[in-house]
Formats: sequence, C-alpha cells, structure tokens
Amino acid sequence: MGAVLAFVNMFFMGAGANIYGPNTLLLGIIAAALIIPIFIHRHYIQDGGKWPGKMLADLGVTEEVMHVRKAGLLPYATALGGILVALLGWWYFWVA
Repeated sequence: MGAVLAFVNMFFMGAGANIYGPNTLLLGIIAAALIIPIFIHRHYIQDGGKWPGKMLADLGVTEEVMHVRKAGLLPYATALGGILVALLGWWYFWVA
C-alpha cells in the first residue's frame, strides 16, 4: 500500500509543481540533478568505485554480496515510473 501511495504522492507533487511560479517543476528537477556529478566524483574518483568498508560493516554486508545483482532493472523502472507519474500530474493540471 505504501508503494501505491508513493506514486499517488508523485502525481500530486507534479500537479502542484507550478503553484509557486512557472517552470517550478523543471527547476526542481535541475536542482535535484545537481547532486549527480558530486556522487560520481565522490564514488568513482575519491573512493575508487567501491563503497566504503565501514558502510558495509555497519550494514552487515560482505563485499561478495555487493556484486550480486538481485533487482535487475526494477529500481530504474520504478524511478522512471515515478518521474512519469509526476509529469502526468503536471500535464493534467497545467497543460491540458
């Protein structure tokens, strides 16, 4: 039920995106995307593409388990679905 309500919430976020002015949704997406270069620098340049050992120890995970891919494309499909639902809410209330 929580996952379904998360998508409902994304719809309402898209619906109310431009309430504070035009292009608010676009500016919010750009602001959120600014962390991507920081993550790439931190993970691949500073940490050499490996997660810190202390993080794995805190989670109780071994290095071998980190390389097993269990979810496949599902996390990416879920994120894309959330973006599409937010854009649908924006389109329905602001464009159509």
